Amino acid sequence: MGFNRKYKQNLVIGSVISLSIIFITASASWIAIEALLNSQESVDHTHEVLFGLEKMISRTKDAETGQRGYLLTGNATFLEPYEGAQDEVWESYDRINSLLADNPVQQQSMKQLSHVIKTRFNLLEKSVERKRSGIAIDRRDVQKGQGYMTEFRSIINKMESRERELMKTRTERLSMFSAFTPWLVIFASIAAIIITVVFYYRLTADYKQKLLMEAQLLEKERQISKKINEVQKFAEEVAKGNYKMRINRSDLD
Repeated sequence: MGFNRKYKQNLVIGSVISLSIIFITASASWIAIEALLNSQESVDHTHEVLFGLEKMISRTKDAETGQRGYLLTGNATFLEPYEGAQDEVWESYDRINSLLADNPVQQQSMKQLSHVIKTRFNLLEKSVERKRSGIAIDRRDVQKGQGYMTEFRSIINKMESRERELMKTRTERLSMFSAFTPWLVIFASIAAIIITVVFYYRLTADYKQKLLMEAQLLEKERQISKKINEVQKFAEEVAKGNYKMRINRSDLD
């Protein structure tokens, strides 16, 4: 009875520990994988912001180049890069603005960008309209435009610098979780194997002990049965009047 209790106790302990480790490992793996996915999303997020910023500056330069070619030659073909550039710049702006909604510092820069973009394209449009109307170009507008473009580049450069710093941090975090997750899985596998082996040997040892105890009990039962048979034979002989028969005390021990 005591053996069965011990056997069941070991079985329960082994099961509880195994299930606990499986639960802890599964939870840790889930957290690690979730963090890995979040880190990857953060890196992708930064790449998208950088791409959008580059697109904004690139399309604004295209608009400037087209405007400058038209002002110099009067050929409307040069306005092809200019046409539609403003809409594309604002599309990129809106996308970046939504991506940076949770970054107060970058949001401040986005407000500055909004003012610069409006002013720069207003000056470009003003120069084109003056050329179409045959009115001389105001050099002050050209100088203002250059100044706003310089400011535009400066803001973009600062924003890109911040994003690259964020990407560096996010990439390091991604690398950390990428390296950590396989080791966690390996550790969990080794731990599970060790626990399985340990409790296998414990249960095997308990089972062998049980077999040994059963064998000992059977041997005792056999010896007791033998002694009982000896006593019965002795009693039968005595009952028949055979008083000379003796029973060895050692047979009863």
